[in-house]
Amino acid sequence: MIESTASFAVAVTYKGESAQQTYTLPVVKQPTGCYAYLQANPGAPSGWYTLDPDGDGPGVAQSYYCDMTSDGGGWTRIVHQTEAAPVTNWNGGVNGQSYALATAQIPPHTQTAFGIDENATFLDYFDYKYTTGAITKTTIFGFKANQTYHIARLFTNIYASADPEKTLHNDCGTSPAADAGRACGFLTIDRTGGTYMDWAFYPNMVTVTMRGFALNGSRTAKADTEAWTVWVR
Repeated sequence: MIESTASFAVAVTYKGESAQQTYTLPVVKQPTGCYAYLQANPGAPSGWYTLDPDGDGPGVAQSYYCDMTSDGGGWTRIVHQTEAAPVTNWNGGVNGQSYALATAQIPPHTQTAFGIDENATFLDYFDYKYTTGAITKTTIFGFKANQTYHIARLFTNIYASADPEKTLHNDCGTSPAADAGRACGFLTIDRTGGTYMDWAFYPNMVTVTMRGFALNGSRTAKADTEAWTVWVR
């Protein structure tokens, strides 16, 4: 917690006599993110913390999960997507154990990481400012793997095999039949120079196993209990 002070004066008038007293009280502000908390509290463990991303007081203060160890720590989890009950609106929502935070709830940051469960940098982390909206194919550099990736999130078309280097289809998918037209709204990150199936999640799919599409390889053959997670610091 960050502490400052605020002063206020109380004036009283009685039978023509006036008096005024000034009081100074501590004002406690919550950190804006896990990184700010870790800077103020070195060695803080991973876990749930109350944060205030806009720094203006308790209006949007809420509980966030912090990874305080992975690649320097200080990571704030902003997306937690499970196959069993995904959030289809990346711009804010909760569904069972899944959630995606709206822009106003995301702490100020310069880096983004893509992970699994409580491991922020399971895939990699990047100098990249996360957005909740559409993401056209963008090249980003991963510090963990020391190589480049493409990131993309589209709402009206899809890439073959969740690879932004492959064919861009002008539809939302045709197979499997139960999922025809439901592949849009995916989020994918894939290393450049091939189709690696690094990290991809398709929240709108009907077939449960197709939602967690890729995580260090294809994950469409079985139902997964892990959560696809996004983090910032």
